[in-house]
Amino acid sequence: MFTTKRIQVLFSVLIVIFMASCNLPGAEKAAEQSQEEFETMVAQTVAAHEAAQSEGEPGSGEPASAPSDTPSTGEEASPPASDTPSPGATNTPFPTNAPAASNTPIPCNMAEFVEDVTIPDGTDFNPGDIFTKTWRLKNIGSCEWSSGYDIVFSSGDAMSAPSAVQLTNAIIPSGGTVDVSVTFTAPNSSGAYRSNWKLRDQANQVFGIQNSSSGEFWVEIEVLPPSPTPEPTDSGIIIITPPILVLQPFVDKVYEQGSIEAGATGYVTASCPSNSLVTGGGFAANTDVLIYNSSKQGNGWRVYGKNNGGSSNLVNAYAVCIFNFGTSTTQVHEQISAPAGGIGHATVSCPAGNIVTGGGWAAVADGSLRIYNSSKSGNGWEVYAENSSGSNKLLNAYAVCLEASSGWVTDATYAQDTVPGNDTKGVVATCPSGGIATGGGFAAGSNLTIYNTSPWQNDGDEWISYAKNFGGSGQLLNSYVICLSRE
Repeated sequence: MFTTKRIQVLFSVLIVIFMASCNLPGAEKAAEQSQEEFETMVAQTVAAHEAAQSEGEPGSGEPASAPSDTPSTGEEASPPASDTPSPGATNTPFPTNAPAASNTPIPCNMAEFVEDVTIPDGTDFNPGDIFTKTWRLKNIGSCEWSSGYDIVFSSGDAMSAPSAVQLTNAIIPSGGTVDVSVTFTAPNSSGAYRSNWKLRDQANQVFGIQNSSSGEFWVEIEVLPPSPTPEPTDSGIIIITPPILVLQPFVDKVYEQGSIEAGATGYVTASCPSNSLVTGGGFAANTDVLIYNSSKQGNGWRVYGKNNGGSSNLVNAYAVCIFNFGTSTTQVHEQISAPAGGIGHATVSCPAGNIVTGGGWAAVADGSLRIYNSSKSGNGWEVYAENSSGSNKLLNAYAVCLEASSGWVTDATYAQDTVPGNDTKGVVATCPSGGIATGGGFAAGSNLTIYNTSPWQNDGDEWISYAKNFGGSGQLLNSYVICLSRE
């Protein structure tokens, strides 16, 4: 902008220039003309200064803004760009892969309740009624359930049940289910009763089910009050009609486990409860153990074995026990001599008034007799053995006979499958609807060795037989279940 001081300076400069020009050639001639032009220039300079002041802010006396190299667009000028982000803007990061969830290991022992197979909660019973509760449980842990697992009474009212019951005599893998049963007796006093249970592994570690806040599964019943005493009639005679209580027979299995040292013989006995009768039995062992005797002993079942392995091995003895049926069971036997290098066949029958419910055998412990058939024959039992020695060997066949009223019978039902070469396999036989499994047996092809024949699960209507095939080709295996039913 021009100021008064600057005008004065400019005016002085012009005078100097004018005076200098007077000394130039022809200056005198043009002096008069230049004087006039000089005055004109001064006047124009002053006018320009006043004009510049008039183009500033009107009435403010402030000078106009300095010129800018930025061309005008006729719009309001935008603020200069800066590195500062606009308000509210954020630096949104690129998406990243969230860290994968860690693989939490599944505990060894975990269980889940699936359903009540029998006796729904709140079922009514009269005082003293005997009933069997069956639960279906699922293995959701990482460990298999084996014959060393039990269910154990946890709390509530035991209702005369045992403190522990074997969970299974088979292998229940992770994801598998198993039905387990317990026999109870309704208390004598009326009211609501509940018996709570948990599971226990072979190391005696107790664990519960995941879908219960307490970890327990249970049976819950209502015991009805006794019938009221009827009012006397006009004749003064009190008529009392006793309730008709019909107890249905049922079976349960018990087992006992023992260990036989390497190279030694030994036995294991499983005994039925005093309020039941043994009807049959079986065993489970390692293939290194030769079972040479499986038969009734007292009110239970005994198994003898010879351990041909290099270390001690476990042997299980199983007894099938019937409740609410008959008064006694007896065992009858027949002994034969199996010829050297030949086949021995022993058969024995139950006496009149009795029905066969199971059977077994006894042979020598040296392994020269291979028992390949032990099964029901008529109203009795038969046993086949292959004698691989050079001398005759004694062989006993046993039949377990149950005293029964007319109208009750037993029949054998079987299932068949092929055991692949150099492999093992189990076959399960199941009773028809309404049948009760009182015992079982097997028939095996050549090169097959039976190492487990026993009641299967806890449903009371199945029998399983396992065999190992020491040959290179498949061999047939039959599993038999003896079923008690009404004609």
